[in-house]
Amino acid sequence: NRPKTRTLLSDYFSQTANASLLCGLLLKDIDRMRVKYRSFRAAFQAFEIGNEISGILTCLLEFSNSTNPFQPTAPSSSKVGMIQADCCELLKRLESSRDKVRSKLQIMSSLQHGSGLFLVALTASLTIIVASHALALLVAAPGLAAVSLELASMRRLARESAQLDAAAKGTYILNRDLDTISRLVARLNDELEDMCAMVKFWLAGGEDRLQASGEVARQLKKNDANFTQQLDELEEHLYLCFMTINRARNLVVKEILNPDPLTTRYSDPI
Repeated sequence: NRPKTRTLLSDYFSQTANASLLCGLLLKDIDRMRVKYRSFRAAFQAFEIGNEISGILTCLLEFSNSTNPFQPTAPSSSKVGMIQADCCELLKRLESSRDKVRSKLQIMSSLQHGSGLFLVALTASLTIIVASHALALLVAAPGLAAVSLELASMRRLARESAQLDAAAKGTYILNRDLDTISRLVARLNDELEDMCAMVKFWLAGGEDRLQASGEVARQLKKNDANFTQQLDELEEHLYLCFMTINRARNLVVKEILNPDPLTTRYSDPI
């Protein structure tokens, strides 16, 4: 492969590795959030069974003031946008390079067709000429060598085209996954911010706190189902993203190791 193609493929494997690491970080954030949320859920459920409010204030206060791992400035969440931008830029480079290689391949394919007709005529002529003068073989040799080099060049271009196409398709799918992950993280952040704001408002209520506790508990219970479902959805999509990345990387490796690149010469564009 040419240095440019090798660089692009190296960048592809680097970016997909970064995306895998990001998925792992977000999964850890989900696990930590579930641990904290269990205590929080037990606290607001205590409202409904009439427990003393003073016994659960500390737990509610700690949760409402704890770090939100899904806010835009959080370490993992901030990396989603960064990796997404890097993948978008990489996709443009891969598609541009792939399309240029395809254009060269199509031109060479047309030239090869003309060369093939020339070879047929040349071979027929040689059959006659060889009988009269063996020196004619030396005249024909450069033409045969040129056609051989052209075939080798076409195989190299076909190999690069297939590799770049597989990497571009994998990056395109990864971009879509990252877009979904970004939306799920933003939705979780909004839900978590709403719950924390509600608790802080209730805690700041002073003497009115007792009267509002029942309504707050009912609202938190309603949010509980949404928040739990959103955590599950993000977790599921992160695991699916892992699988997509691994499958796409395996396809690129398969094209790199492909012994017959001409079989994938005309891969469909994205």
